[in-house]
Amino acid sequence: MLTPWRLLSLHTMLTTTAFADVDRCLDDRQSRTSLGGCYMGTGARLDGSLPPGAACRIGPRAHWRYAKRLGIPLQRRYARPPPAAAAVMIGPVIGLLPLSISLSESSIMSDTAIAASSFTRRIMQRVFPKVPDFFSLLAEQSAHANMAAGLLVEYMGSDSKQAPQKIVEAEREGDRQKVRNLTLLNEAFSTPIDREDLHRAIINLDEIINSCRSIVTEMDSSLLALKPDKACLELAVYLKTGVEAMAAGYSRLGSNPQAGRADAEKADKAVKSLTRTLRHSLAELFQDSDFQNIFRRKEIYSQLSRAGDRLNICNSTLLDIVVKLC
Repeated sequence: MLTPWRLLSLHTMLTTTAFADVDRCLDDRQSRTSLGGCYMGTGARLDGSLPPGAACRIGPRAHWRYAKRLGIPLQRRYARPPPAAAAVMIGPVIGLLPLSISLSESSIMSDTAIAASSFTRRIMQRVFPKVPDFFSLLAEQSAHANMAAGLLVEYMGSDSKQAPQKIVEAEREGDRQKVRNLTLLNEAFSTPIDREDLHRAIINLDEIINSCRSIVTEMDSSLLALKPDKACLELAVYLKTGVEAMAAGYSRLGSNPQAGRADAEKADKAVKSLTRTLRHSLAELFQDSDFQNIFRRKEIYSQLSRAGDRLNICNSTLLDIVVKLC
């Protein structure tokens, strides 16, 4: 395969002077070749072709290989040309039109252009690296957090046996997304918004998923062994509503960030509703006489409250990004 570098070495090789030992001398008219022309062998025609049985002698081995590749019958033995022999100049590769070379001028120039463009592209990527699409990454991570919140609602509503395992798998995938986004953020040459906002959003979106897993793990374990009650379901529903609105806002940052303000306001209302429901639930819980049940329920309520706090931080970060973009 002729790579651009081989073409350049071939060009350098063919621009050297080679003597052709011809069987009979060419007349003055035939010896006057145009730029890049080359007449080799006995009875060379003006169009550069050779009659049947014509042969010539070329000294350098590389020249002989090149002529053999073109299908020209040559003698490999090198001999010093007689005085009457004509010294011809092997022209540049682009000028070898009289030899009817199968490798056309356009292909040579295109390969060279591709090599130059590839080299230029690598230089530009080193000087100006490509910036990752952080808006798409945040949209993907927030959608994953919304999915985890939906699994939490499913667990609280139906006490599903498959929901805990699904939430554990979602938490592992959330950790993978967090590490990926943080790595891209650390290696990015530039960012569309402040790095602090991106870092805060990435961390707290993952903490929402971690809170969902902690709630399900503690309730499903033998330590607490609690069944979901009405208050847990209400808190989970408000959390899901807020995360869904917040995820919709992050998904609009790349196309219509101004519309993300309305989604942030919906998420803020959901957080306030979660806080009010938590207060009423604690007031009802403290009327129970079973202290063990009070402590265990209060732990679950506190986990749901911390998930709401993480949601509030993500929502505040969304509003900050919207203000800076608009």
